Amino acid sequence: MLWGASIAFVLLVVGLALLARGYWDTATDRHDATVTAIAGTPLKSPARKAQWVSAVADVALAEGDRLRTDEVAQAFVTLFDYSTLLVYSNTEVHLLRQRSSRFAPQQEEVELALEQGKVHVGVGPPLRGDKSFRLRTPHGVFDLEEGSYTLQVERGHTRLRVAERGQASIEVDGAAYTVVRGQRLAVAPGRVLGPVAANEELIYNGDFAQGFSGWLQGNILGFKEGTDVTGGVSLTVKDGRLAVRFLREGSKGTHNETYLYQEIDRDVSEFSELWLSLELQLVHQSLSGGGYLGSEYPVVIRVTYRSASGDSTAGYGFYYENFANNRTNDGVPVPQQVWLKYTAPTNFMTLAPPPKRILSVQVSASGWDYESLVANVALSAR
Repeated sequence: MLWGASIAFVLLVVGLALLARGYWDTATDRHDATVTAIAGTPLKSPARKAQWVSAVADVALAEGDRLRTDEVAQAFVTLFDYSTLLVYSNTEVHLLRQRSSRFAPQQEEVELALEQGKVHVGVGPPLRGDKSFRLRTPHGVFDLEEGSYTLQVERGHTRLRVAERGQASIEVDGAAYTVVRGQRLAVAPGRVLGPVAANEELIYNGDFAQGFSGWLQGNILGFKEGTDVTGGVSLTVKDGRLAVRFLREGSKGTHNETYLYQEIDRDVSEFSELWLSLELQLVHQSLSGGGYLGSEYPVVIRVTYRSASGDSTAGYGFYYENFANNRTNDGVPVPQQVWLKYTAPTNFMTLAPPPKRILSVQVSASGWDYESLVANVALSAR
């Protein structure tokens, strides 16, 4: 009996020691995040509750809480470890876990879920010990190291972009991917694109290698005397370039605009640079300069965007002669019958206010009689 009691006592002591050690190793403290409204009225839904309440003032976001923004709202979230989250419009985020170990060894844990929309994540360095920062989306689980990231869930896929610094890891269907500074990756069910260079081209089929796929064609008619004389658009190869040819003849001195139009509808607020470029050759124009209003050119390119002040259009027109001394608003003089690669002098992201969303791009020829060529239209984001 004494031996049995001794063994039982030893087992009890060892068990209590192991239990204490397990508690020491696993005990954690929960933390709240702070939400600050940037625009509009963000909404918060407390854990295990269905209602949404205003989060305009600085409010706490606890484990299990959700944060939602509508089409005009934006919010800034500061986590306990000084990591940050910029929540864009039309976004929903779920705070799953935000804890630190109570005793040594120190461990910080942050886990979020991006249900829809777009966030910019700044992962701070560990305060003490090790850090785990995980972000879930419907298409994968991303482990983020100290750095700067943009993630967006839209149209059935997740896009990840690593900006100035950082490294992200994700496993999809048993394959592991690592995304580092200057790279991006897109994940959709059964498909992974990347990692590739983070620079993005916003215009689809701008080299016209797929014909007119992605582009709408049309004419904007002028005075009735010339409505039966529309312009045409076709594909041609000249000087080794695949190009679009705009042509109108027999105009009777009346206005017409022949255009190619592409809807883009892309959020660009994550980028610092946005450059517009194209290649062009002017063959003929019968209307001098930019016409009476300074808006009719044998080649015109326009980008329509949305900023904090509403929708705006920026564009450039190209001409080779202005004998009539017409207006040339936003006009660029170029030589005739010469291929020119033109890059707009302005980084669109330096406009005041800068674009939040690129809505569309339109390439056209306008005026009376005209013949012009356009190739390799690009709107490059960095």
